[in-house]
Amino acid sequence: MVFPMPDGSFAEIEHLPVTESRETLGVWSSPVGNTDGAMTRLKKKAQEWVGRAKEGKIRRRDVWFLLDCQLWLRLNYGLWLCCNTSPYGELENCLRKEYCDILPIGGVIRSSPAPIRQVHKGFYGVGCPHLGVECLIGQVSKLLMHYGCGSNVGIKSRISYRKLLIELGMSFQPLQMSFDEYGDLVTWCWMASLWEKCAKFGLKVVVTDVELEWPRERDRWLMREFVRVGYKGNELRRLNIVRLHQQVLFLSDVVNASAGELDERYLQKRPKSERWSVLEFPKEKPPTTDFRLWAVALRRVIPTGGLPVRLGRFLHEGYKRWEWRLNRQEQYLVHYSNGCMSLYEQAPNSHRRWNCVVEGCEEEILGHPCNVRRQNGDSVTIVSSAGPPVPVEQPQTIREILGEWGGRWLWRSLKVLGEENWLIDSIWAGSCLAVTYGSYIKEITTELCSCGFVLECQEGRGRIVGSFPEKSKDACAYRGELLGLLAVHLILLAANKLVPELEGEVEIVSDCLGALSRIESLPENRIPSGCRHSDVLKVIMIHCRKLTFECKYTHVDAHQDDWKAYAELVRKSQLNCCMDSLAKKVIWLLKGEELPVQEALPLEPVAVFVGGEKMTSGSEDNIRFWCHRQVAKEAFANSKVKGPNNEQFEEIHWRSCYGALVKAPRMFQVWACKQVMGVAGTNEMQARYTPGHDKRCPSCSNAIETCSHVLTCEEEGRVDLLHKSIDLLEVWCEDNDTDEDLQDVLITYARGRGGRSVQELIPNRSMSYVRLARSMDCIGWRRFMEGMISKEIVRIQSLRRT
Repeated sequence: MVFPMPDGSFAEIEHLPVTESRETLGVWSSPVGNTDGAMTRLKKKAQEWVGRAKEGKIRRRDVWFLLDCQLWLRLNYGLWLCCNTSPYGELENCLRKEYCDILPIGGVIRSSPAPIRQVHKGFYGVGCPHLGVECLIGQVSKLLMHYGCGSNVGIKSRISYRKLLIELGMSFQPLQMSFDEYGDLVTWCWMASLWEKCAKFGLKVVVTDVELEWPRERDRWLMREFVRVGYKGNELRRLNIVRLHQQVLFLSDVVNASAGELDERYLQKRPKSERWSVLEFPKEKPPTTDFRLWAVALRRVIPTGGLPVRLGRFLHEGYKRWEWRLNRQEQYLVHYSNGCMSLYEQAPNSHRRWNCVVEGCEEEILGHPCNVRRQNGDSVTIVSSAGPPVPVEQPQTIREILGEWGGRWLWRSLKVLGEENWLIDSIWAGSCLAVTYGSYIKEITTELCSCGFVLECQEGRGRIVGSFPEKSKDACAYRGELLGLLAVHLILLAANKLVPELEGEVEIVSDCLGALSRIESLPENRIPSGCRHSDVLKVIMIHCRKLTFECKYTHVDAHQDDWKAYAELVRKSQLNCCMDSLAKKVIWLLKGEELPVQEALPLEPVAVFVGGEKMTSGSEDNIRFWCHRQVAKEAFANSKVKGPNNEQFEEIHWRSCYGALVKAPRMFQVWACKQVMGVAGTNEMQARYTPGHDKRCPSCSNAIETCSHVLTCEEEGRVDLLHKSIDLLEVWCEDNDTDEDLQDVLITYARGRGGRSVQELIPNRSMSYVRLARSMDCIGWRRFMEGMISKEIVRIQSLRRT
């Protein structure tokens, strides 16, 4: 194949295998997703950078600065992390040699344990970028940004998720299944690589817009039934290959119409020319031995006598293409074959026998599923049949529609005054006024925001009032404003669902100009990258941008009742002040109480939870903390690493340590890593590679100088310096309103230099201090002085603030 060039000549198009990677716009990729080329290029870039760093003789602090701000940016783009499909193990080990070469020029001894090189600096690690963790962060951000949207990537991700669900055949939420047990059942792809990393780090991905549903009451996944009867490993994989060839997903697919016995058609190999399901299944070619295993497995799931408990009625038409259907009202039987259908009528002298009367008709779905047994000639006998699907009641009110969309936690305090659907008449008349207010009081808690909202008819038809809180790491007043606007838009959408041709106008009022501007300027296909609170904005963008009536957005000044009498305010300002009080009331009522668990929003297509906290685009650092905590725990469990042991690790409040260390200067982070891991340049360490070097401490000359001895040296000058540092700690505690009893325990324990346990120092025997003593004694004095504080310290101080 050739194509013309500007000079009139022709150039031949090179033919390459689909597995070969080529560079396009700086990114190495292949049609089948092979990442070998990208990984090779990645190593080459890192090696070139290390070579230049060695030749440049730059300062240590500049090495780490350039690693983060130069090398990592090149690697991140070249690797195209959000689209990379390499397994986690390959990403983790990709740059081990290059990182080993970076350590000496950055001031860390090359012989330091390999596991700490990619441990985050917030966990006392060296802090070299961890490709596996960063790839997961990129993939999660891409999923949250695009899934459910109308963008090209959004459409592809939905298709990929649906294919993964069908190929695995075990859950409507395949990304929540165990990858170690079932990962080999699916084709390796971007979605499978995301599943692998989410399973490793315990991220929970909830997809709410799954289009598949149970076909029948009490239905089950066929693959789970195989697991239940004892199949696993290679046998389970073989069964899955046959299942895909037979185009089966649910147990109801392999039972007959009466839902009790096996449909024996599925014991035979499906002809290539036939489709047994309306779903798209991958092509498989199972051998005959696998079909024998399949037949035995089906009989173990569905014994000869039938299921002990039959499946229930059809909930909808289902996904199985039934070969026979019966129309009881018009008394005819339909047979489907090769894209055509034949009609059967009852034989004149028999109530059971049916004869073919018409053949070769254009295919049309008629009647309800049934199974037949062939008799002599063209006659058949019906052996089982099913009734019509359970009728679905359509919602009749706005409240019922809101309940169908999930996220009921938004509507627990919803009050509707007036007739049930007065809102529709108000929108028609153009008299509907919607007002929202978001609140955030950091003095009470930094992880809670709330909103109040009201929709009122200016002609007196009725009013809808509601409020709700949300716990979130991203809580702020702006998020509260967006949540209020989301609630209003969802109520308006529910009204539009009741009356699809609804016309009119609604005025939406808020005192947050930024939130109003953001809602008005939302794009059609996807939320911009890096946009905070993308979960709220995406729901509005996907579902609420095409209302059939007009929404007019109006800004009002906040807190007008501070300088004006309430009676002097216009109605929209009065409602704004009322919603201000309502939103604040929600937060005040939760003061000192356990905060509500964060849940997915109504109609939110996908949500990712990390340790119970929902992630949004812009909260990548929370994922990074969660993943690196597990990476650090695995690294510290290595016998070559001299960090805190597993018991100590669980007692440390790592969120505080992480927050303090990431804000520290980079060379302090390097020193903290070397001190905690026992690889600092003490005399004991230098004697390992300098013959004749004295191992003793230069201050006391009595003991070998190790990282541990640096803190416990008895030399007068060092002791005096330690006490001066503790004095500064005491001043800091007083300045930051530390609990007095807690401060006394911490300062006294620090001055004791490990000579006394916390058990001996606690001022009282309250359970909170007993737990504190056990926790701090487990961590130990050395680790406490290195900055590893107990979770109980944070808990006691939090109680004081509340």
